[in-house]
Amino acid sequence: MEREGHVGEDAPEESGGEGWGKTLRVAGAVGGLGVEFAVFVVVGAFVGRWLDDVLGTKPWLVLICVLASMALMGAHVRYLLGRAKRAR
Repeated sequence: MEREGHVGEDAPEESGGEGWGKTLRVAGAVGGLGVEFAVFVVVGAFVGRWLDDVLGTKPWLVLICVLASMALMGAHVRYLLGRAKRAR
């Protein structure tokens, strides 16, 4: 007996669709990037603020750490894109 329409299962070949499984994986990866970006920036801001408080360099280390966290996130996205290309 064939089950159709269940989330996470591939669509039948005759429909021409790529399938729900692939769609959900892509949606999860894209949604995860937004969360990762926010976490990177927030952690960078907290680390920069803590360093500014310790070293008395307000606001420079906050700015440097936030910019560094954005650069790290860009490198992380490049890594993920390269890994996705190799997986094809």
